[in-house]
Amino acid sequence: MRQLSDRDRERLRWMQLYLRLPACGVAAYFPDDASCEQRMVELRWPEGMHCIRCDADRIKTCHTRKTFRCKECAHEFSLKANTVMFRSRHTIRDWFLAAEEHITLHAFGQDHLDTGHSMADRHCVAYTTAYRLRVKLACELAHDHSLLLTSICISELQVPQDVVRNDFDFYVWLLDTCVTQRQMRRQG
Repeated sequence: MRQLSDRDRERLRWMQLYLRLPACGVAAYFPDDASCEQRMVELRWPEGMHCIRCDADRIKTCHTRKTFRCKECAHEFSLKANTVMFRSRHTIRDWFLAAEEHITLHAFGQDHLDTGHSMADRHCVAYTTAYRLRVKLACELAHDHSLLLTSICISELQVPQDVVRNDFDFYVWLLDTCVTQRQMRRQG
């Protein structure tokens, strides 16, 4: 049986994440900013929104500024506060799409395309903006339970019973499944 290299082991993680993305793609599953914001609220505050400063649950929504205000301590905060997206001009949907792109490139062994320059070209932003985004994404997506990752990885991986995780057969199964999934996304 063939042994997995360190690079193969790294790709195992990215391929598993790729298969947990929506089958129709992040752009189709989250068609607008509102759907992305709703997903963030559901994950961040499953028992209902509360203040990020004092933990009070009396929150007022300020629709015009897209912020929330605590009625207890008067702290005003946004959905992006205390996340990797804080102080970013990119929308939450932009972050979702960039995270999907990052996962896809790494899952298919194309991480050499994940540079500041190529990201700047793909997203029509300045190199420094793209570089900062890429660095932040890499740090955020390194953690399996990050808010951004759990926001877009909506499904559980369904591994056949006859496939043993983390061996070469698992790697081959993941690769075949990823290729099939990618072809279906391109067609649909």
